[in-house]
Amino acid sequence: MRHLLYIALVLALVSCEKEIPFDGDLSAQKVVLNCYIGAGELAVYAEVSRTETVLSDEPLTFVSNAVVQLFDGSTLIGTFTSLGEGRYVLNYTPEAGKTYNIKCADPLLGEVQAETTVPNNVALEVVNVEIADDLEGKIDIDIRFEDGASEDDFYHLLLYTDFGGQPNLLSFETQEEFLRNTDELSENSFFYFDDCLFDDNSFTSQSVDIRFTAFALLETDNRIQLVHVSSDYFNYRKSLKLATDASGNPFSQPVQIYSNIQGGLGIFAGYAADEQLME
Repeated sequence: MRHLLYIALVLALVSCEKEIPFDGDLSAQKVVLNCYIGAGELAVYAEVSRTETVLSDEPLTFVSNAVVQLFDGSTLIGTFTSLGEGRYVLNYTPEAGKTYNIKCADPLLGEVQAETTVPNNVALEVVNVEIADDLEGKIDIDIRFEDGASEDDFYHLLLYTDFGGQPNLLSFETQEEFLRNTDELSENSFFYFDDCLFDDNSFTSQSVDIRFTAFALLETDNRIQLVHVSSDYFNYRKSLKLATDASGNPFSQPVQIYSNIQGGLGIFAGYAADEQLME
């Protein structure tokens, strides 16, 4: 049920790997390690590749013979299995609230590593669903969740439908001030087309209500996914959006894609997702 998050994020990672800005030695290759680790998921997936130098015309190189390992502190949880084409899997169910370390040994470029904490689970409640326009497939939705009181929290909101046996992201819009898209991107939130990333700095209470309109296929199962994400996840996705917006604009300033991989590039980030039907 939660596989959509992994698919959407991996596609975003792959599409932007060739465009990662880097301030260091452009004549040297770097290991790129991408891994999202989700509370309650049945497995952890990772992707390993190498950047190419400015002197090379070759495409991005995927690494399928690296040694990728997951740790709980200094205790080894397990070694990932290579699936080919730079993709790896570890059959392990991560725990909410726990801090994990990942290490990746590339036989050519050496070892990189990172650390992240998997956020606690946040329960999503669908308060109300109303069909606003059945011809256009517009649905008005009210959701509610409880925000943590003692820490900075970050969230990712997605909607999707199961169509033809495949998950498809749905577009949506809102009038909520802390989520609305503006000409100048807010520091604390962005909202475009089919997903929304935000933090809790603008919340006025722990009980958070959001109302939005989704554009959906009424005859299919439409779902809402609220993802409680780590700060690494938030910073990476925010920088990725800024870089995408700046791409092709000659007047835009270059955007450095956020990375928390020591000795390389990429992202290791935690999340905890809750999902409900729009009904």
